[in-house]
Amino acid sequence: MLKHMPLLVFACAALLISAAAKAIPPAINIPEPLLEGKLLGTHRKQIDDRVAWWKKSLLAAKTDEDIQRAGEKLLNDYQLYPNPNYQQAFAEETLKQYTDVLNGKAFSPDDSLVPLKRINAALILTQMEQPNMQPALQILVADKNEALRFLGWQGYDAMRKNLLNGSKEDLAPLIASTKTAVEKENNPILLSAVYRVMNLGKLEGQVREPLRQAADAAFLQALQTSWPRRCKQVRIIKTTRKDLLPALRVAVRTLRSIGKDLQSAGRKDAEVTRCLQMTFDMAAAAAQTYDRAWQNRNTTLLEPCTDLLEACESAFNALAGVKNAFLKEKLNPRNEVPDRGAAVLEAVLVHWAEALKDKGVQDTAMEK
Repeated sequence: MLKHMPLLVFACAALLISAAAKAIPPAINIPEPLLEGKLLGTHRKQIDDRVAWWKKSLLAAKTDEDIQRAGEKLLNDYQLYPNPNYQQAFAEETLKQYTDVLNGKAFSPDDSLVPLKRINAALILTQMEQPNMQPALQILVADKNEALRFLGWQGYDAMRKNLLNGSKEDLAPLIASTKTAVEKENNPILLSAVYRVMNLGKLEGQVREPLRQAADAAFLQALQTSWPRRCKQVRIIKTTRKDLLPALRVAVRTLRSIGKDLQSAGRKDAEVTRCLQMTFDMAAAAAQTYDRAWQNRNTTLLEPCTDLLEACESAFNALAGVKNAFLKEKLNPRNEVPDRGAAVLEAVLVHWAEALKDKGVQDTAMEK
């Protein structure tokens, strides 16, 4: 028996070595000079195999730690070479293999960790900012899961600059997605995320100005389509829905940014007037709600209404080229203002209406 022990030990060691070898992912080893051109098929195969390895690890994960590790390793591999040719190839393969992870079709019915695995995959893929990753974002922003939609809009926020340095074809899916979201999204946090994506004024660095102008015009049209319903929501809003008001403050800031962009580009005055009119309609709705809240001593609605009205006044001044403080004076708690609610309503429907008349703004708010 003892004389067979060395053979047994050797066999066990061989099995352990074989198992260890199987636990090592296939290597990516691309000489850096070859990264400057189109990757060779053999190197694309290395990327394919590596992505497949981490996908398999994610699908097989049994703990939160395993899920996180699979995602981190995938992202580390994407960042292995800070070269656009490599990262684009890596993103292409990741999108191809992970689409069924994002849409939930890759999992077995008895996997209780599916939501975590999908969110982890979304967190990683939205850090790959190449325009060719847009299909992943479109899956996310259309998902029923609010966390996945939020991650999709975060991904779009990071990708906007690349899209605005691309082509009209690159930009089209973003415009289509925002058009749908501003009309149908009801979660205020997600709605704020959508409006921030539409605000192109704070993008750092250079973009193709014709594309920025095209995006601004499309975003303005999308906002205009949904605007009457949003104004009505503000006029009849109840305390339980007050979170919508901060989201619409973001929308007004986006409207201001679009108007300033269009002014800088020398676009038609009619488009800037449209921005002013929409802002006026929102201010009128917010002033009516402020007045109602003041009369009913509903302090919960007063603060978000104040913030929304201040954003509207800032947009008026920026787009009309004036420096009026009609609302600021009435909203300032340090000022003694008799019947503050009525005074705020007057500031919009009388003073601002008069100040904006020569810009083409009409006081139609009470009719809507």
